[in-house]
Amino acid sequence: MYHENVQICERTITLGHVRLKIGRPADPAALFAAAADAFAADERIPYWAEVWPAAVALGRRLIASDLRGLRVVELGAGVALAGLAAAHAGAEVLVTDYEPAALEFAQRNAALNDLQIATACLDWRGPHWPRGFDLVLAADILYESRNVAPVARLIPELLAPGGRAWIADPGRPYAADFRAALAEHGLRVTTGILPLFWERKSRQVDLLVAERAPALTRPAAPPARER
Repeated sequence: MYHENVQICERTITLGHVRLKIGRPADPAALFAAAADAFAADERIPYWAEVWPAAVALGRRLIASDLRGLRVVELGAGVALAGLAAAHAGAEVLVTDYEPAALEFAQRNAALNDLQIATACLDWRGPHWPRGFDLVLAADILYESRNVAPVARLIPELLAPGGRAWIADPGRPYAADFRAALAEHGLRVTTGILPLFWERKSRQVDLLVAERAPALTRPAAPPARER
């Protein structure tokens, strides 16, 4: 397995009343040397190997939620902090990333915390995604402009009627374009704030909430008149 060849560091991350153990590569920069050819193709920079503040803020929001009975998918999950928080809150969680190494760490972290998740190696530009999720999660995935269009197109396809997407963003320059693209695909988008004190700094993370309209139901037929 990939992580057997990489030095791992573990830290405990506090999400409200819950503490999750998260393992990740101790030196993400060393991954470039380990797989230079793979990272050169498609600019596959190993962003997945870090724990980002947006994921921590989203994880805290999820831990404070009751997700029992919900089907949840995380996009670009990396080491799966948000997905694990959703699983802890009671959801049935599918964690996705297009880096197989990230998914190995996601499964390892699930085992560390005695949580159950499913994983799938999927590219948000590609086909064969499952459908019908109540909640789509993503944390800090708008770091390149080319991510905006495929993710905005994918999210409404993933959502069940009445479903929502929660995208945590630390203020990337493409967030406004992303909001507009989601609206163009028929989703109602609002933005809230997730305050965060992390690594000795006060931060502010935007929470984009995109909602799909509930399925339309036909009105009941009026009762037949008695003759």
